[in-house]
Amino acid sequence: MDLSDTDQTIIHKLTVTYSLGSKSKVWLNTYTRKVQSDTDQILSIAGNGTGYVRIGTTGSSNHGLNSENDLYVKGKFEVDGLMYIDYSCSVYGNITFRTGRVCNFGDAANSTILFNGTQTNPCLFVGVDETSRSLLIADKGDYTYDFSHAAESHPTIFLHSANQSTTEYLKLQHNGTDGLIGTGTGKLTLQGANGNDLSTTNGVGLQIPTSAASSPVAGSLYADTSNKTLKLHDGSAWQDLEAIPIFGTFKKISEVELSSDTNQITFTGLDINTHKIYVIYANMKNADTSNPLNSDIYINGDTTETNYYTEQIYASGSTVSAQNNNRSMFLDIPAGQTAICRVFMMRTIDDHVRMVMLSNRNEGTDLMIQYNAIFYTQTATNITQIDIKVRTGNNFASGSKIYLFGVSK
Repeated sequence: MDLSDTDQTIIHKLTVTYSLGSKSKVWLNTYTRKVQSDTDQILSIAGNGTGYVRIGTTGSSNHGLNSENDLYVKGKFEVDGLMYIDYSCSVYGNITFRTGRVCNFGDAANSTILFNGTQTNPCLFVGVDETSRSLLIADKGDYTYDFSHAAESHPTIFLHSANQSTTEYLKLQHNGTDGLIGTGTGKLTLQGANGNDLSTTNGVGLQIPTSAASSPVAGSLYADTSNKTLKLHDGSAWQDLEAIPIFGTFKKISEVELSSDTNQITFTGLDINTHKIYVIYANMKNADTSNPLNSDIYINGDTTETNYYTEQIYASGSTVSAQNNNRSMFLDIPAGQTAICRVFMMRTIDDHVRMVMLSNRNEGTDLMIQYNAIFYTQTATNITQIDIKVRTGNNFASGSKIYLFGVSK
C-alpha cells in the first residue's frame, strides 16, 4: 500500500492495543522521523526474544549481549544531559576527561579529580572533602574498615600498612607553617637503595645546605664546611648544633698547625663556664736538633711561675721517678724529636684551676711516659685564655699541631 499521495494522519479504529507487524512477520525496514508514545505511556524498544537492540546498520556484540533488553550502539554515542548508571560499568577502551572537567566522588560531590588547566603548568588535581580533609591509601579489601582518623585542618595523606590498624600509617601534611611527616606508631626511617637506612655508609646521604638561609627561621640548618660544624638557627641567631653531653661529648673549639717555628701558642676568646671542660691534644716537635725544649702552660695570661705547682711522675724502662715543681710544666722534648700529650683542664668549685696531663716522649730505649698534675693557686672565676710557651730551648717546629676541645652544651 502506497500512501505517498495521502496527506493525512493514519489512525487505527479502536482504542485498543495494536501491533505493527508480529514476531513471526516483521517489517524489514521502517523509515520514520520520530517514534513517540502517547503522554501516559512508556515507549519500549526491545529485541526479539534473545536478540538485542542495535542502533546502527552494522556490527555485533563483543561482550555476549543476548537479551531483548540489551542495547548495542555502533559508532559514537552522545548524551547531552544527566546520565544515571544504576549498576557496574566495565570499560574496555579509554576514558578521557577533558581539561577542567571534574570527576566528583560522594553524594554531594565531596571530593574531586580533574586535569587542572588553571595551574601555571596544568596538572592532575585531587581535591579532598572539606570535612575530613584526608586522602587515605590502604588495601582495597579494607575499604569497609574504619581507620578512625579525626578530621584534619589541612589536606592530609594517610598511607596505611596491610594490616587493619588505626595506628599503622605514614602521615604527610603541611599545616600552614611547616611541612610534617609522621607515623601513627613506630619510628620514621629514611631508606636509600636496596632498603638500606639512609646514611653515608650505605652510599647515600642527606644533603644539608652549605650556606646560611637569607631569611632563616627557628630550626633552619646549614653546614659550615670551613669549620666543619652544623649551624642551627634558634629564631634569633645561628648557633653551633651541639649534642647533649653524655659522659664527655666534645666539640672542637680551635685547631692550630704551625706554619713556621714559634715559641708560643695562644688560645683567646675562651669561656670555660660555657664549655665546662677543656681538653688539649698536642702533637709537637722540637725545632732545635741540638738542644732539648722545655715548655709551660698558663691560663688567663698569668705567666708567673710561682702561681703554679706541678707534681710529675715519669717512667722509662724500669725506672719510675717523681718530683714537684713550682711552675706549670707542659712538654719536655729532646733535641729534634717529637712528643704527644693530652691535657684535661677544669675550674674547681672553689674557683681554682686543676689540670692533668699525660704525655709520650723520647725514643727507643729512652721512651718515656709522663703524668703531670698541675694546680693554679690563684682565684679564677673563668678561663678566657690559654698560653703554651717555650721556657728553655728554641721553638716548636713548623707542622706541630694542637687541638682544643670543650664539652658540648
